[in-house]
Amino acid sequence: MVQVDQWIGTASGRLYGWSTCVHDSSPEACRASLGIVNSVWAYFGPDQMAGMQWTAAGMFLGLTALLVGAFLRWARQSAL
Repeated sequence: MVQVDQWIGTASGRLYGWSTCVHDSSPEACRASLGIVNSVWAYFGPDQMAGMQWTAAGMFLGLTALLVGAFLRWARQSAL
């Protein structure tokens, strides 16, 4: 698994950024006043990896085709 993001949340499900209350003089009191009770992590699971890998492979294949085309055009023009 690959961790994507991390938040802190309230019991009702509201999410805050992980840096909420970090710079406060009393972070624990700040989190308590907001009702923050837990940490929430988002992951890409194994079932999502194959789709992401095929998408990345397609993007790299397209980029490769673009670079080869640009190189061939440059080579043809410089040969003249």
